[in-house]
Amino acid sequence: MKRILIYQKNIEPILLFDNDDSKKEIYIKKLSSLLSPDNNVVILTTTSESIVLRPSKIVSILVTEDEILNTEVEETEEKIEEPEEVEDIITDKE
Repeated sequence: MKRILIYQKNIEPILLFDNDDSKKEIYIKKLSSLLSPDNNVVILTTTSESIVLRPSKIVSILVTEDEILNTEVEETEEKIEEPEEVEDIITDKE
């Protein structure tokens, strides 16, 4: 899972997450081509959300692989299992 932190001029940073499996270097190249200064406004779409950005206002972007989130997601998926069928046995005792 990619963790994307976008720093803009005079605004709080924006935190995004993306479940992209590509290598970080390739992901950053794709991201940098999107944020060309020639573009007035761009739409950045991640796995969970979309955001409209003005590339001229972006100071920097930090992209990291977030292993902790990957582990948490896998653990959550493991915890969600189909319930086992339980047989009710009724015995008559007299």
